[in-house]
Amino acid sequence: MKKYLVIAACVCMSCNTNPVRKDQPITRISKKTLTGKRVEVTQANDDLRTKIRGTWTDGSTNNASFDIQTDSILYVDNLQTYKYTLDYNTIKIYMQDYIYQSKISFKADTMLMTSKDGEVSKFWKFKD
Repeated sequence: MKKYLVIAACVCMSCNTNPVRKDQPITRISKKTLTGKRVEVTQANDDLRTKIRGTWTDGSTNNASFDIQTDSILYVDNLQTYKYTLDYNTIKIYMQDYIYQSKISFKADTMLMTSKDGEVSKFWKFKD
């Protein structure tokens, strides 16, 4: 009988070895995409943030258009830096007078930014 009690106690204790604390923040949130796939939003944001980081041009000149850093964007023409946020595939750039918002997607090595009004801007990354 003692043998069964010891086994039952071990089973009960093993079920409760890693309790979730209420003060622990949730770091991963699952989100259903348009294709029906579920992704972890924070992982998707990290991947996108890594992919967009660097110096980009729209091809209108030989110079860069902007440089995307970890938490800000430097516009080369006017040497202005603005903060930005990512929410899945949407970027919000906090300009001085307004907030620019667009969807980011990629086609091969081209970054496409589609604004709220449907205007698509294309950018190519400068090689290091």
